[in-house]
Amino acid sequence: MSEPLAGRVGSAITWKTLQLGVDQSLSMVRFLILARLLAPDDFGLVAIASVAVDLLVALTNVGLQPALVQLQRPEHRHYDAAWTVGFLRGLAISAILFLGADLIASLYGEPRATSVLQLIALRPLLSGLASPRMADLERELNFRALALLITAATIVQTILAIALASTLGVFAIVVGMLAGTAIFTLLSYIVAPYRPRFRLDRLSTGPILRFGRWVLATSVVGIMGEAVLRAVISRQLGAAELGVYYLAARLAYLPAGVVGEVVGSVAFPVHVRLRHDAQKAAIALASNLRSLLALLLPAYIVLVTLAPALTRDLLGPQWAESTTLISLLAVAAVLGLIADAVFPMLKGRGKPQRITMLLTIRTVVLLAVVWPLAHSYGVVGAAIATIAAELVVQIFAVSDARRTLPRPFAGVGVVVAVAALAGGLGAAVGLGVEALVGPPIGAIPAAFAAGVVSSAALWILDSILDLGLAEQLVRLFPVLRRMVRRTDPGHVIDPRDS
Repeated sequence: MSEPLAGRVGSAITWKTLQLGVDQSLSMVRFLILARLLAPDDFGLVAIASVAVDLLVALTNVGLQPALVQLQRPEHRHYDAAWTVGFLRGLAISAILFLGADLIASLYGEPRATSVLQLIALRPLLSGLASPRMADLERELNFRALALLITAATIVQTILAIALASTLGVFAIVVGMLAGTAIFTLLSYIVAPYRPRFRLDRLSTGPILRFGRWVLATSVVGIMGEAVLRAVISRQLGAAELGVYYLAARLAYLPAGVVGEVVGSVAFPVHVRLRHDAQKAAIALASNLRSLLALLLPAYIVLVTLAPALTRDLLGPQWAESTTLISLLAVAAVLGLIADAVFPMLKGRGKPQRITMLLTIRTVVLLAVVWPLAHSYGVVGAAIATIAAELVVQIFAVSDARRTLPRPFAGVGVVVAVAALAGGLGAAVGLGVEALVGPPIGAIPAAFAAGVVSSAALWILDSILDLGLAEQLVRLFPVLRRMVRRTDPGHVIDPRDS
């Protein structure tokens, strides 16, 4: 990777990390507070409504944003066509959700979801009105503007949902979602100004829709398994069990979601630039996966170890059943890290059909095992089905990467061992602290101590074994580079650092 590109990637990752750190921290706070104010049933209704929205969005996802990013020289007509398609798509989804709310609720065996569905139906329409020039920010790796926009929307969503929870109940969550989406759409025209015009001619929409057909297929198969999974839990076990699973999944996938989105969002445009250089693309993929494992494997080991204390102290007794689910879904999240590194590479090299195929395999496996496992083991069986599906798709993802690039997983095994050791040390310390402090706040200092020890152990092991993990982080994050330059008296200033 050239130095100018490395600098832009580093800046993009820094801003993406800051945005996701704030966004997910606020989301965590929002969920924890709402878990105290609302019942599992309420989260079950939101899970039904949100998966219905996600499914319809997936069924109509023609990949407008990545299609515009892929275009080398997009013109005004392309932006107009993308905005028009996005608006019509949002309008259609909103109409289907509102008019079909009764039918959707009956499919999940939960009539109370009807009114929630009808309210959340406004969200796709609001989202479809956003500025099409947002794609320019991603293409140019300008994640600073994106970070500020998304953070503002998340703050509004969090404040409203918490403030209204005591009076509106489950509807407070949906009102927060709608307000956040409206703020995002409004601010999109400030950070990416544009005056869209209605346009639907074939010449303008052709380049967008040709690329988008695989994005559409990928979106459909990606959400289909989740939709069926939630339907199985709701119909067999009820809305309360679905609510427990939904909250556990959000918490378990939170670390992987944050770090994976940081790496993946920047990795896609990078792999677009490296599509004709297999050697450099292989280095980039291996580097991304090593970073994901080094950052997330210790965190997940700590999460699984402290899950009982975290559930007890942060969520409360009504969520006790989520402890086992958080641990099982954490395993699924770790397995998914391989695909988190491979998928941006496949998409960047113009092979979105392979991603569709891999997600199809995942969905087929999930559909084959979730019903009998949920029937026999309840909501825990649904989590086991998720692990099985995730394991199968990772095997195929590894195979795809090896067929596409030379030595795409160089050095990954050593990083797994080191990260596991660091995580184990942190987890041991965390358990000790939790035993000393105990309820009702023992989980908080325990998690903090475990995080500090894991990070320190990883840093020390990286220095001893010369794995280059710290060097890679310093190279990618400009802020860390400047910190090293200030704190290391022996650091020789490289003119390229400026």
